[in-house]
Amino acid sequence: MMQALAIIDSGRRAEEEQAIRDVLVGLRSADVQVTELLQSPESSRDDVPELSSPSPLHIPMPLNWLQRKRIIDTLSREISRSMPDAIIAFGQKAAMIGHAIANSLELPLIVECWQTAHLKKPPLRPSMTAAYATASEGLAAAMRDCEQHHLVAMTPYPIHIPDQSTDTDRFSPSIAILDAEQDHQNTRSILKAIADLIHHHDTLHICIELGKTSSNAIWRYAESLGLLDRISSFANASTLRQLVSDCTLMIVANSSCCTRSVVDAAMGHGRVVLRPDHPLLSSIERDVQCVMKDTHQEAWTETLRELLENTDRRTGLGSKARAHIRVKNEPNRVFSTWAQLIHEVSHELTYPLANA
Repeated sequence: MMQALAIIDSGRRAEEEQAIRDVLVGLRSADVQVTELLQSPESSRDDVPELSSPSPLHIPMPLNWLQRKRIIDTLSREISRSMPDAIIAFGQKAAMIGHAIANSLELPLIVECWQTAHLKKPPLRPSMTAAYATASEGLAAAMRDCEQHHLVAMTPYPIHIPDQSTDTDRFSPSIAILDAEQDHQNTRSILKAIADLIHHHDTLHICIELGKTSSNAIWRYAESLGLLDRISSFANASTLRQLVSDCTLMIVANSSCCTRSVVDAAMGHGRVVLRPDHPLLSSIERDVQCVMKDTHQEAWTETLRELLENTDRRTGLGSKARAHIRVKNEPNRVFSTWAQLIHEVSHELTYPLANA
C-alpha cells in the first residue's frame, strides 16, 4: 500500500474543502494511506476540524524563520515513523511547507495548480517539485506546451453525478453569479443585463457570491438597479454546491479562468454555465459551456434571454455538460489518476500519465 502526506493550508481549504476531502477519502479507496497536515489555528482556543482522518497533524503557516528548522526537524521525525511515498501540497503556503519537508526527508513533492497565473508563476518553481497537478485541462495543456515541467497531471475534481438531472422548469427561474467581486466590470454588465430582463421574468431570483466585504460596490450597484429584493448573497459558493447547482443558470463573472469544483458540480446537475472567454479554456469546455466572446451588457442580455426562454437550447447544452462531467470527473477515474501520479513520482518515472 502506498502512503501520501497531504498538506492543506487554510486558504486553499476555504476555497475547496469539499473537493479536497473527496480526493483524500478517494485515495484511501485506491489503496493509498493518507496522512493530513493542516495549518494550525491562529488562536490556541480555536479548533481545526479534520478533513478525512481523525488525527491530522498541525503546523503553523507560514513558519517563523527563527523556529523553522526546529519545527521541520520535529515534524520530519514524526512523519518518518511511517514514511510516505510522496507529499501533495494544496495551497501556496502548503507548497512552501511541503518543499521544506520534502527536502528534509528526500521525498517527491506534488504541487496543485488552480489559477491561470500559475502558468507563469506556479506555487513553487519546477526544480522544487516532482510534478504539478491541476483540475484544469486548459492549464495542464498550456503548462506542458511551455515545458513548465516534464510531469503535469490533469486531476479533475471528483463529482458524483445524480441519477437524473433536476428539472428546473418546475421552479421560478434563478441565476447564480460566481466570483462577482473578482471582475467588477463583467459583474456590472451582467447585473444590468438581468435588470433589463426583469420585466419579462418577474419571478427571477439572483444568487450572488460577494465574499466577505461588508461595504461592497457591487451590492450598491445592484441596489441602484432595483435588484436587492430578488438577490441572495453568500461568501463562498463552494460550500453551497447543492444550492447553486439548483439554479437555472450559472455565470462565472471572473474572466481569469481559475478552477472551481462548484462549476463542475453544477454542470453535473445539467446546468448551463456561462463565462467570459479566456485563452486557457479548452476546446471541450467551449463546447459544453456558453462562452461569451463579447461581454458587453447587450450581449449578456441577449444570451440570458435566449437561455431563459429557449428550453430546448438550455436543456441540450446542459445535457452535453452533464455527459462531459460524467466522464471527466468520474470519481474512480480521478482517484486512479492521483494514485498513478503518486506511484510515478515515488518511483522516479518520467513518462507522461497514460490517461492525461
